[in-house]
Amino acid sequence: MRIKRQIRKIISSIYEGLQFSRNKRIRKYNDNFRKRVNNHDFTIISMDCLGGILYHRLGMRFDSPTVNLWMKGEHFVHFCEHLKEYMEIELKFIETEFDYPVGVLDNGTLPVVELFFLHYDSEEEAYLKWESRKKRVNYDNLYIIAKDGRIDEDGIKRLEKVKCNNLVVFTAKEYSKCRCVHPIQRYEGMDEVGPFLNEIDDIKVSFIEYEFNFADFLNRK
Repeated sequence: MRIKRQIRKIISSIYEGLQFSRNKRIRKYNDNFRKRVNNHDFTIISMDCLGGILYHRLGMRFDSPTVNLWMKGEHFVHFCEHLKEYMEIELKFIETEFDYPVGVLDNGTLPVVELFFLHYDSEEEAYLKWESRKKRVNYDNLYIIAKDGRIDEDGIKRLEKVKCNNLVVFTAKEYSKCRCVHPIQRYEGMDEVGPFLNEIDDIKVSFIEYEFNFADFLNRK
């Protein structure tokens, strides 16, 4: 029994050491990112969780209603094209096959936009977060992040017409007529980019964060 306790103690000590080292590397990565970003009070409109990840890295308040949710491509384009108008629409919820809340923005005039609150446990939580964060949108310091697969070339061109400080669309291929695309080499030859937010290293940094300079992206005004 004594030997087993000693082994457990050794294993626990090793685990704690690894955790300490990992946490230290996470803090170092986040601190370095924060030093490089000199823009503040901005809003990131993202079609998936990437915007929330960037806010978290920067230790900033979530000044965007699109944190911790995702949208279908065409819905996202409509949302960006008429952002102020959609912020005036009351959020409602619908029954779906998903095990998380799904909301809709529908005023009978604009195209219906569905919001998939992937990281929320209840409609009440999703509603409260949506309502508080939509009030923080800074229309004068706005950034848009999207990816292909959910939007086609026409959708990309429409996003390029939206007034914002900066826009990037991550793609699997070049779009010669679109100035905002950033092709990702590891998806070359595919129809669309893969789930790059799921491809993370041991400190939970996705490869896209190493490949793309988000500090420069957010510093452009």
